[in-house]
Amino acid sequence: MFFEGFEEKLSKCVHCGMCLSVCPTYRIFGFETDSPRGRITLIQALNDGRIKLNEEFVKHIDRCLDCRACQTACPSGVEYGLIVEEAKTYIYLKNPPNILIRTLKNIVMRFVIPKRWVLRTLTFLLYIYQKSRLNRIVRFVLPSGLKKLEKMLPPLPSPREYRYFVKDKVYKAKGQKRGRVYFFAGCVQDSFFPYVNRATIEVLTHNGYEVVVPSGQTCCGAVHMHGGDPEYAKVVAKKNMEAFREDIPIIVNAAGCGAFLKEYNRLFGEEETREWRRRIKDVNEFLVENGFVKPEGVVRLKITYQDPCHLAHAQGIRKQPREILKTIPGLDFTEMKHPDYCCGSAGIYNIVHHDISTKILNEKLKDIESTGADHVVTANTGCQIQLTYGTGRRVFHIMELLAEAYKNGKR
Repeated sequence: MFFEGFEEKLSKCVHCGMCLSVCPTYRIFGFETDSPRGRITLIQALNDGRIKLNEEFVKHIDRCLDCRACQTACPSGVEYGLIVEEAKTYIYLKNPPNILIRTLKNIVMRFVIPKRWVLRTLTFLLYIYQKSRLNRIVRFVLPSGLKKLEKMLPPLPSPREYRYFVKDKVYKAKGQKRGRVYFFAGCVQDSFFPYVNRATIEVLTHNGYEVVVPSGQTCCGAVHMHGGDPEYAKVVAKKNMEAFREDIPIIVNAAGCGAFLKEYNRLFGEEETREWRRRIKDVNEFLVENGFVKPEGVVRLKITYQDPCHLAHAQGIRKQPREILKTIPGLDFTEMKHPDYCCGSAGIYNIVHHDISTKILNEKLKDIESTGADHVVTANTGCQIQLTYGTGRRVFHIMELLAEAYKNGKR
């Protein structure tokens, strides 16, 4: 059924139960089949031919957010993220949705998300929609289900925000040049949060790096891989590998993108991607590894930090963001009880499983409220959207605060 060696990957699970308490769907439903080890049991049974592909199987696999908290908790090193994604791909191939849903999905995944001009045009139209206050009228007439989804749309940037951040451009280092790096812009990040990309580039140039933003780059491919379309994930991955040819670090500021870019070996093999994966660096990881200029400017905010799942669990990056935040003068930083619990975003999970996602989000909101923080800080696009929706307040990316501290230090 699955790729070669899948049985060995499945057999690593000893069903110890260490994954149960960290799994968001198990905490909500309490069913074994909605836990990582339960899903592995289902996949093993399907793989062995003991059960057939049916609605119950699809339901429990589809409910998984692929947050990978179970991988962190697992003492046996089970590659759960890889296992569940392969299962989702198998479901999509063997039990595809109806032609209308497939067509809509292909339009979004293959025409909207990977094409910058399409996504930015759509963002501009939505910006006009918000500024004209048409959204208030639309919310009034929408059915409750669609009304909830419409409210998830974050405040969108003015077109002026795009003037600074331009692809196919080199941003010069400030002061003594320490090196040259690429910057991976992302797709939704590029359109919805261009000011986060601008802040990231300002931080890198302030630290002496010349930043190259190649125009040939596109979506990382994570949304395609998670959505059961590995073939198109390969298409966009090849474009990225062509665009970032020079042997210099590739800096990423979105956890989900960084995690998948580091996993291109799943698409093309270990040897073919060894050097590529070596060059991928989360911006927090890169700054701490290479030493960054300690900010002198004050940023007076009361904050807490949300660990993006694909930064903490997939990439193992936890200390570095906190090290950076703790150097910023004026920040009142309080840890929440479960900073690495999933917020419920998980790509488009908060759209296709909105009710489940909201229950997971509510867990997170209780944690945030208990800290007394005014704002949440994170390092991933989906988390920013989800937490903005949940808190109703501005959610910051770490690089925004560091860039602001650098600016304030010059005054």
